[in-house]
Amino acid sequence: GDRDICYFDDIYDKDAVTLKTRYEHARDEVYVCHDWKWAKRDAELQLLPITPNTRFTKAYALPPNYARLSNVCSDSGMTIPIEDNCFDIANGQLRTDNEFVFMDYVANDWSEAVWPAYFAACVALKLAEAACLKITYDRGLKQQLGKDYAQTVMPFARSTDSTAQPFKRKLVRSAWNEARLGRQGFSNLRRR
Repeated sequence: GDRDICYFDDIYDKDAVTLKTRYEHARDEVYVCHDWKWAKRDAELQLLPITPNTRFTKAYALPPNYARLSNVCSDSGMTIPIEDNCFDIANGQLRTDNEFVFMDYVANDWSEAVWPAYFAACVALKLAEAACLKITYDRGLKQQLGKDYAQTVMPFARSTDSTAQPFKRKLVRSAWNEARLGRQGFSNLRRR
């Protein structure tokens, strides 16, 4: 708090070096902590030429910018979800028995220029918390930064991000919904 760090890449400023070495970790931690709508991408996963050793028969490569899974399906229309117990993610791979895999995911390669202000505030506070002890030696300040992040900044960012785009409710055809809403409203939906 006693001075500004003007140049992030200044190798002669120990505080700038401290921030730079902690930046990627702080940024990536914020990417994985929420299903950020603004940072989503979609992809068809590519089948790898290997067979997993256990449980599943196919392995697919995750995108190189993958941070967090939002949705995984076996069709490009994203209408046939793959159940949680029918896939796993480890070592940069998604393993399953499905022939095709499509996913929505949070990507972690967005330029800082396109970050929403609420996301940038989260990264800045997480970085301040990560570097605090090395720069200020103040445990109380580190605790306060962590508390501000967890109780104020992150909840506001999650709420803002969640309401920034309308929620798309998916209706699933079922006997109960047919009885409640009638058959006509479900003519184009799949049955469970």
